[in-house]
Amino acid sequence: MSDFQLSGIIGADLIRENADLFVKAFEQSEQRSGKPGNRLYLKACLMAVIAKIIELHGQGQYSGAFLSGTLPRRSGRDLDVLQPIFRYIDAHLHESIKMSELAPLAGISEKYFISYFKKAVGITPGQYMYQIKMNRARDYLYQKKYTVQQIAGFLGYPDPFTFSKAFKKYYNVPPSKFD
Repeated sequence: MSDFQLSGIIGADLIRENADLFVKAFEQSEQRSGKPGNRLYLKACLMAVIAKIIELHGQGQYSGAFLSGTLPRRSGRDLDVLQPIFRYIDAHLHESIKMSELAPLAGISEKYFISYFKKAVGITPGQYMYQIKMNRARDYLYQKKYTVQQIAGFLGYPDPFTFSKAFKKYYNVPPSKFD
């Protein structure tokens, strides 16, 4: 649960407090795979966290905004410079994108580009592209229109195995079992 990707949004104490609940839910989910009520149990655990957030909000302990001091300060100018990068990545997500292609779009030297991007966005360009690909993959899977092989192709993976491995690493579940 320490890897839970809501840092800066939900306080670590709330995550720690509910970690045991999620671990128990996951273990039972693994044992109950395919059994009635499995998804309902996992949703109930998530609802417990949401209820806790609402309770804390009512007590004035949770504002529903980023926790102060958890995210680097970013100026609008930094992100404005990167807008062509974001558009390029979105349009070319199915291709292998090199840093040498991205830096000139922002008018920044290749040497300085990665540190500038990380300072502005909070993650490296490679991590950003990975997150975008995994989010897009998740969206395709929710649509239930495409096969894993098609999604791998849409996102520029050489084969379904490589895509499945990346997806499982990100979401801790293979795409074939994601819903």
